[in-house]
Amino acid sequence: MHTWNTIKAVNTNKLDQAIDILETLQQPRSARILKYLKEHERGALLDLALCLRMATEELEQQLELLCQSRVISRHDDVYGCYYTLNAVRLKYAGKVARGLAAFYRE
Repeated sequence: MHTWNTIKAVNTNKLDQAIDILETLQQPRSARILKYLKEHERGALLDLALCLRMATEELEQQLELLCQSRVISRHDDVYGCYYTLNAVRLKYAGKVARGLAAFYRE
């Protein structure tokens, strides 16, 4: 065993989560969905599909990814479900992206 080896086992869950969020956000479909939700504050699946001209299956998949990354939230009421932005999580994702960009700039 080499004594110079300082690599330690660490928990990479937070880093993996940050990477998943950034990968989801960099997709063009995500940007369109987030822009719509920012402008309208909330949106149902049908509203999003019609306004963004996306197939509902494709849109559902992207919404699920955004929900899993907690950048948007799904709400259920008597009329169905709708989606809203999670501003705190979106701000966090921006902070992570800026931090990574600064790290790689050096």
